[in-house]
Amino acid sequence: MLVALAVLLVVAGCTNRQQIPDSYGGTTRDNFTEGCVTTLTSDDGEGEAFDADEANEICECSYNGIKDNIPFEDFKRINEDQSAEPGPLDERITDIVDGCTDSLR
Repeated sequence: MLVALAVLLVVAGCTNRQQIPDSYGGTTRDNFTEGCVTTLTSDDGEGEAFDADEANEICECSYNGIKDNIPFEDFKRINEDQSAEPGPLDERITDIVDGCTDSLR
């Protein structure tokens, strides 16, 4: 559950920047990682927060998985959809983040 919420906030957080990227690269990576780490290290009230090292590892793995498996235009559309109306995420993103989280444990 934490991971699903984390992904929702991570993807939505990418558009809250002044500089909106138009491809995968440094800005996209930085925006994604910053939002991801912040979300994963925040205590959700159930003791499920990750420490900073774990969060960084999960977020880097997730970014690389997304970049390697989801065309940027799809990522951008998902991000825009989540910003306009948050809801269930594309299963491809959820699967990538879950896989990165599972590999840490």
